[in-house]
Amino acid sequence: MGILTNVGSFFTLNAIGAWKMGQEQVWDRHKALNEAELPKGDGKIIVITGGNRGIGFEAVKVFLKLGYRVIIGCRRPQDCLKSLEGHEGAFEAIALDLTSFESVRKFAKELLDREDVKQIDVLANNAGIMMTPLNRTKEGHESQFGVNHLAHFLLTSLLMPLLRATPNPRVVNVSSAAHFGGRFTDFDDLGWKRNSYNREGAYANSKVAQVLFTRRFHRVHGAETGVNMIAIHPGVVNTGLYEHVGLLTTIFGFAMKTPRQGAETLIHAAIGADIEGQGGIYLENSHVATPLALTADENVQDKLWKESMQFVGLEKFF
Repeated sequence: MGILTNVGSFFTLNAIGAWKMGQEQVWDRHKALNEAELPKGDGKIIVITGGNRGIGFEAVKVFLKLGYRVIIGCRRPQDCLKSLEGHEGAFEAIALDLTSFESVRKFAKELLDREDVKQIDVLANNAGIMMTPLNRTKEGHESQFGVNHLAHFLLTSLLMPLLRATPNPRVVNVSSAAHFGGRFTDFDDLGWKRNSYNREGAYANSKVAQVLFTRRFHRVHGAETGVNMIAIHPGVVNTGLYEHVGLLTTIFGFAMKTPRQGAETLIHAAIGADIEGQGGIYLENSHVATPLALTADENVQDKLWKESMQFVGLEKFF
């Protein structure tokens, strides 16, 4: 049964990837953002995880060009700063290891304690891992679920005081069309400790978790907090995220988005004026799209929220 499930997940995610590549190259081709039409930063603060490579790096460069102050959370801050040498603007990198809740808490505390960070205008939960072999976070969670969802869930909660200190703040959760392959059928084994590990299924579940988080937050807390949370699919993008499925980029790299193209939906979600005040939405190719029907199930939203709160050790979200 485990082998059949693994094979099914493999073909499902590859079919989704092929469909999305076709969509992005044929009937819903990528439309480049016009930087001249994007809002200027004027010193507004964007906090982004994983902004040292891939789509995050490309987004950071645009944010800096527009005058935003960017704070990057990454595992190796010195490497991140080196990659941005020669770029003008206000930016810094702070150590953040998303496999450790202790590191997440330390990162958040540094921002909360600083006199020069009075608010956060945008939190971009961008960092992620994809289809890795079975690994565990420091707290013992399956790594894809832990890094892609739980760590960002905790980080968002801890930074809520700074987000709520500014008008119309946004949180962007970088999900994926892979979430269409996600299924939350066993809430008793979110850590893959009983069932046979399935890297494709684990990745898809981590991505559907981000959309469930987005929609549940908006439904229950959006109006109360004033925070607009948005989930996105950046596209099938040729980046280092595919290191564990490198054959895909070798064969289909020509049909994939470039990192800059993939960054544009993230940029749009973070600062686009046309979606001001719209929380709980899901974007593809910089326009609102319909996510997996499961993500609208309030019972599933609530179950995942409850489990996530327990996993990260929170009594209240804000």
